[in-house]
Amino acid sequence: MSAVDVQVLKLQNAQQRVQILAQNTEAFLLEPELLSTVLEELAVVLEELHQHHEELYATRQALEEQRQRYQELFDFAPDGYLVTNVQGVIQEANQAASSLFRVRQAFLVGKPLIVFVAKPDRRAFHTYLRHLQVEPQHRNWDLHLRPRKGEVFPAVITTSAIRSSQNVLLGWRWLVRDITDLRQAAVMVRESSTEKRLDDLRSSFVQTVSHELRTPLTVIVTSIELLKRHAAAANEAKQQTYFDRMQQAVWRVNALLNDVLLYDEIDSGKRLFSPAQLNLNAACHKAVRKLQSSEDDRPITIDSHSACDAVCLDAELVQHMLDRLLSNALTYSPNDTTLCVTLRCDSNPTGISVHNEGTIPQEQQTRLFEPFYRPEATVHLPGAGLGLAIVKKAVALHGGAVAVASSATTGITFSITLPKLEA
Repeated sequence: MSAVDVQVLKLQNAQQRVQILAQNTEAFLLEPELLSTVLEELAVVLEELHQHHEELYATRQALEEQRQRYQELFDFAPDGYLVTNVQGVIQEANQAASSLFRVRQAFLVGKPLIVFVAKPDRRAFHTYLRHLQVEPQHRNWDLHLRPRKGEVFPAVITTSAIRSSQNVLLGWRWLVRDITDLRQAAVMVRESSTEKRLDDLRSSFVQTVSHELRTPLTVIVTSIELLKRHAAAANEAKQQTYFDRMQQAVWRVNALLNDVLLYDEIDSGKRLFSPAQLNLNAACHKAVRKLQSSEDDRPITIDSHSACDAVCLDAELVQHMLDRLLSNALTYSPNDTTLCVTLRCDSNPTGISVHNEGTIPQEQQTRLFEPFYRPEATVHLPGAGLGLAIVKKAVALHGGAVAVASSATTGITFSITLPKLEA
């Protein structure tokens, strides 16, 4: 039994005694001791009631002060706070909510919250309210709100249930936060990151191209100087050696510039995608002959598991892929080993794989397709590090994928998958 119940019981007993006293006045006059006892009991009860009243008043004052503090926290919170009924009709709103929706607090009361939701998000808002019946607390839900006068802004809301002491749902509390500044900051971070990436790319481009151009140009200049200095004394064979060196250096410069221009065309979207019927098997043999005549005569096998004489691909891009994958395979493979090219055209997607007996450290495999990246084992070899980056871009234009797998026991395999297209 609570203290209040005890006091009520005492008051009821006192009232009964007063009634008895009124009904038996003459009897109490004849027995003054009994009257004195009753009056003393009434005095005690009245004193206790007075004391209890003072305690209740003090408690009420403390509760009122506490309520006032919470009301001030509610009113002056930096984020918008709303209280709605179960249907989403606003019952209370703080000053921040008033500022967000650009209307007076009194005007917000009685308005459905959905009228401040941007039209494209209203269907989602209805769904959100229905979900609240099942999951009464939901955090960080994004939507767009429209103030009474002003532009739509992105917001994030958090909702919690209001329940009675009997656990009956009475309504919802809403925390509403404008995240315009947050999104702008995120965009700035992304732009900053993109600018840094571009700066890094430009730096890599300048360093790589300047280094790759310097070597062949030095060869050309040196050969010219030697020809000038010893032209009369040098025999025809010696002169031809100098001319061959210059020609190879010019080819190297030309190959570098072609790679840079091709990568730029594909990356910028200038290179149009032009699929047509292609004999993939013939294209692969052409790439092998070209490589063996210019770079290396190591054996290269071509294994075609099905008819690859009529697939719909961009012939020029496919030739670039094959040229660079085969050249890359020679770079990574030991001498006196065989390269193996496998073609699969009987399934969707079409598959091209190039295998060699080399190995690439695991930590380097994820960066192989980055422009201007050169693994440590190949930095002394000619090249700008654009070959595999071009392969990846060309594969992406086809809507396909490229991957690399390498281990000390299985070697290196570059695999390309290209979806079947209609000519």
